[in-house]
Amino acid sequence: MIRRVCTYCKSDLGVVDDTRSEERVSHGICLDCLRKKYSRAFNSFDEFFESINYPVMVTDADTNIIYANEPARAFTGKELGEFNGIPGGEFIDCIYANTPEGCGRTVHCQSCVIRTEVAKTAHTGNSAQRVPATLDISNKQGENTVRVLISTKKVGDVVHVQIEDVLPSDAFLFDSSA
Repeated sequence: MIRRVCTYCKSDLGVVDDTRSEERVSHGICLDCLRKKYSRAFNSFDEFFESINYPVMVTDADTNIIYANEPARAFTGKELGEFNGIPGGEFIDCIYANTPEGCGRTVHCQSCVIRTEVAKTAHTGNSAQRVPATLDISNKQGENTVRVLISTKKVGDVVHVQIEDVLPSDAFLFDSSA
């Protein structure tokens, strides 16, 4: 188990599962210290998120979108202010979010990798790294299946969700020969 603590204020940042039996400590930075440390480099925390060149969303424990940076908005075609508080499935235009049951309430939502990883991270504090996920989306361009890798991290009461490596729908995420 790896116990994570803030380098600056020593606050607890949660634990990460590890194969080793002994407890180890890893250092990171908490949200408050990050704001203080980077306040000189960025005028606001929003400016910091906007400086990240890959899609990052901030969600609550129920996967409602609190913030999404420009690359995340470009990925979904949403404009700033058009998404605050909406369920993540609505934000990414998931085809199941547009059903009468809505995001999080269909049989498909039970196996949604993004929803599961965000909820797990929110509940346990354990981060997820580069987890393969498939998104079935329906937007102005039509229906499409997109494969991505997602990473999650709990910071305070919110979860950061990073989308990496947007792959074509026919890409193989796993080596089938293994």
